[in-house]
Amino acid sequence: MLGKVATLGLVGVALIATFTAAIPMTGTLLVVLGLVWAFTKPIEDVGTRTAVYVLAASLGGTGSAAAAAMGDGPLAALGPYVEGLMGNVGTGLAGVAVMTVILQLVNAAKNA
Repeated sequence: MLGKVATLGLVGVALIATFTAAIPMTGTLLVVLGLVWAFTKPIEDVGTRTAVYVLAASLGGTGSAAAAAMGDGPLAALGPYVEGLMGNVGTGLAGVAVMTVILQLVNAAKNA
């Protein structure tokens, strides 16, 4: 249940923070929700773990590129929102990635 709350909370906070600055310490909250999500629902599959690492590292840059591409056309008004949402989700996934690495290190130490 806690994993579901963390997952939905991460998505909800990312969406709300995209449109308003009403949530204080948004980045910290997103990372904490990502940490809780990964702790309650550990990622066992190597491919999925790799995808999380890549997304956490690249989602902010991808959002910036998408916003820049929209800046020249009729979707220019959406650019900052796309960039904000992707950056916020990337911040939450950074928490998932950190906890995933910690859990893998703990498992490696237990099995050593």
